[in-house]
Amino acid sequence: MTAAPGGNAVFTVKTTGTGVDGAAVAYQWQSQDKVTGEWADVTGATKSSYTVRQVTEDQDGTLYRVVVTGADSQGKEASLYSSSAKLTVAEVPVATATFVDVPKGNEFFKEIEWLAGEGISTGWVLPDGTKEYRPLDSIHRDAMAAFMYRLAGSPAYTAPATSPFSDVATSNQFYKEISWLASTGITTGYGDGTFRPLDNVNRDAMAAFIYRLQGN
Repeated sequence: MTAAPGGNAVFTVKTTGTGVDGAAVAYQWQSQDKVTGEWADVTGATKSSYTVRQVTEDQDGTLYRVVVTGADSQGKEASLYSSSAKLTVAEVPVATATFVDVPKGNEFFKEIEWLAGEGISTGWVLPDGTKEYRPLDSIHRDAMAAFMYRLAGSPAYTAPATSPFSDVATSNQFYKEISWLASTGITTGYGDGTFRPLDNVNRDAMAAFIYRLQGN
């Protein structure tokens, strides 16, 4: 029996005959300790099938069998052991990196993969179809606006015909996202009415953006 980690494995036995005095056949499933080789009853596993729920990797190779108790040809109680069946836990496929410049050994591989999986970051598509994240590049304020908008779930929003900032044209790649950021109060821009979309995001400003995004 093969099951993936977190899945279920179902073992089943088929029997004929009855128990003593016409009673039902009794079942008791057992598992074998992989270290000692000893068999032990599985608590509550007393039906013709037994389900191992939420299989874990450390259960790989565990043997199971069932003790069937019924009546022999003379009507006396007798028990038989089924042949053992092995549980094989399938290997989890190794995650494939989304970005060619962020290998699995990268310190922030998990976090960057999460960004990609949530659609928050799309990276740069190269001519051969692969993608780069460019992890050591700085991020501009317009791209940060796009990240914040996507992190919020890309809410329905119609950008105004007139830009809220003097230096953000309505044709800007991230005009909608920047306008949304302004409409929610997540960004206030600068006192001179600019957003400065191509400036790098400072860490203090990023803290303010995230704080306001959370409704504070």
